[in-house]
Amino acid sequence: MKALSPKCPVCRAKFRASVECPRCGADLRPLMTAILRAWHLRQQAREALRRHDPEAAEPLAADSLRLHATESGRRLHLLARLLRETAPNAETPWQPPSRRTLREFPE
Repeated sequence: MKALSPKCPVCRAKFRASVECPRCGADLRPLMTAILRAWHLRQQAREALRRHDPEAAEPLAADSLRLHATESGRRLHLLARLLRETAPNAETPWQPPSRRTLREFPE
């Protein structure tokens, strides 16, 4: 799915990665800061999932969506939430299924 470009919050002109909107002159630094912060939060969530820590990943992904909703961010949050809710218990970190376990389930 193609990512949507952010738009100027004042005049809705396409975002051109400039600190000032080319159409209306609005200051876009707060928008750029929010988008960058959301990206960093998604990266932290991905790293938490790589460490098999969905408890840490889910709130990071949720926070990123509050700042800047993207399709990849929604999918990341859904995955982290699913893994968090299906983890056996809080004391045992989630582990990916073994190949043997995967073979036990026919397609």
